[in-house]
Amino acid sequence: MTEFPNKKPISKRRKMLKQTKKIDLVNLNTFEDKKNSFSYDVLIGLSKEQKSIPSIYFYDKKGSEIFEKICDLEEYYQTRTEAGILKLYAEIIADNTLENVDIIELGSGSSEKTKILLEAFIAKNNFVDYYPIDISDKFLLKTAQKLSENYPQLYIYPIAGRYDEGLEYIFSKNPNSPKLVLWLGSSIGNLNQSESIAFLSNLSRLFRKDDRLLIGMDLKKDTIILEKAYNDSLDVTADFNLNLLTRINSELGGEFDLNDFEHRAVYNQDKGRIEMHLVSKIHQNIFIKALNKAFEFKKGEYIHTENSHKYNKGDIDELAQKSGFIVSNHWTDNDKLFSLNEFKIK
Repeated sequence: MTEFPNKKPISKRRKMLKQTKKIDLVNLNTFEDKKNSFSYDVLIGLSKEQKSIPSIYFYDKKGSEIFEKICDLEEYYQTRTEAGILKLYAEIIADNTLENVDIIELGSGSSEKTKILLEAFIAKNNFVDYYPIDISDKFLLKTAQKLSENYPQLYIYPIAGRYDEGLEYIFSKNPNSPKLVLWLGSSIGNLNQSESIAFLSNLSRLFRKDDRLLIGMDLKKDTIILEKAYNDSLDVTADFNLNLLTRINSELGGEFDLNDFEHRAVYNQDKGRIEMHLVSKIHQNIFIKALNKAFEFKKGEYIHTENSHKYNKGDIDELAQKSGFIVSNHWTDNDKLFSLNEFKIK
């Protein structure tokens, strides 16, 4: 079996816990791949009658840093609520998982919440193999290096790229170990139902009977609570949304004036989702050099930048069932704001 670059045989790891470990990042996307993908998606998205840009492009280095600030906001209940659930159940999750499990995380970010789980697994197994997957390679490597310094028992194999590519890579390179895949923060909410089913169905086909998926999902609740979480009083979420235009300017030669756009986030009750937009304050034409094209924006016209779907228990069970999974455990907080769900294959 082909090993990851810095992976040591299990029998040797305990002898190396106090030694400095080199972090070798696997980058599945070349610079040109990322650049062309971004320019293509911006071209297609802004050419539509209803303009849109995929939310994955929020997460360049600056965007990832702004999102970490969002997670600390008073209005943004998701992060602290999910962390609270993890603190209550991390030991149970570790105890119910096979030894020497590979922990894989989708969209790891700063891994702050993940530390709760990692510490529980370190206490059980003495060492842990951790495979964070994130689109922002610089932010990912910085986080991996910091984690490695703070947790000598942690062996980290960061993968920069899209989730599906990262998962295929890990499962093909290291097929024999049981897997625990983490998808925290209700990131699945960015996908619609058919996209969620397609992604999870592909994942279930990679799974064996001992593998588990731990997935955070935001629950349906009062509209006021939901909309406050995406329209914070400090405008950090607005900065996060507007940074998408900054990225187009810096990477594609766009001529967006951020003062001519405003952030808007509303809850669509019929579709059970928060919808986030960038709204043009004026009638304007924006030229993007890399695309050699100008795009017209009427006053009040918007770019749809993100959906964040919300769920109830029935929605979660249905999603699992249609994707080849069953829900083996479902945990939530006392106020029923957020849920942590364990999926296994049928």
